[in-house]
Amino acid sequence: MASESRLPLKIASSIRLGSRLLRILFERPANLSFSSGQYLLIDGNAFAIASAPTADEPLELLIRLPDEGPSRHGLERLPAGTRIENWSLAGKGFNVNPLVPKVRFFATGTAIAAYRSYLLSQAFAENAIQAELWAGFRSEEDLILIQELKGHPRIRLEVTLSQPGENWSGPKGRIDERVAALPAEFFAEHSLYSVCGQWDFVQTMLKLLNSRGVEPSLIFEPN
Repeated sequence: MASESRLPLKIASSIRLGSRLLRILFERPANLSFSSGQYLLIDGNAFAIASAPTADEPLELLIRLPDEGPSRHGLERLPAGTRIENWSLAGKGFNVNPLVPKVRFFATGTAIAAYRSYLLSQAFAENAIQAELWAGFRSEEDLILIQELKGHPRIRLEVTLSQPGENWSGPKGRIDERVAALPAEFFAEHSLYSVCGQWDFVQTMLKLLNSRGVEPSLIFEPN
């Protein structure tokens, strides 16, 4: 892996998705392998890889930009063709136990990137287990993050918006509050659980799962 990280990353395209989201595609270095849940560490900034590890496609990052002003990392100012020398893979990633019938992912905003990587790789796999993505977003603009996951029979999408527009007819509020209101039968099902997002969200969800009787051995975090 060390020899791979010395190769420069070349930006293939950089696209603004609405006002606050950035999608960057990097040309994938030859022979680079990674696992879902791993990160690209670029100049000391960690970004979850959103593309599938099984696909021979560009490396994709989905990045939340500040509401005002430039970002700390400055990636939005780099044009296509830019080569990044200071990068490496970070984290161990994760694998889902195929003997468990279902996996449930809980995430907010661009933190879904690590789970998106896994779900894209499993969407058409013959032996894929059932998966649920419980995602909390700010507004309808963020729904583009899950566009490619819609319509797959093995993937259940549950989305809650905290600041939706007046035409939004789906669930409103915080995703952790919505999960807290689910009946006991939901947590009694034999499933794996994983949580990703800002620290306070992760801690809230871990306490919630614990209080509803989910075994700690069935909970994991991307790392």
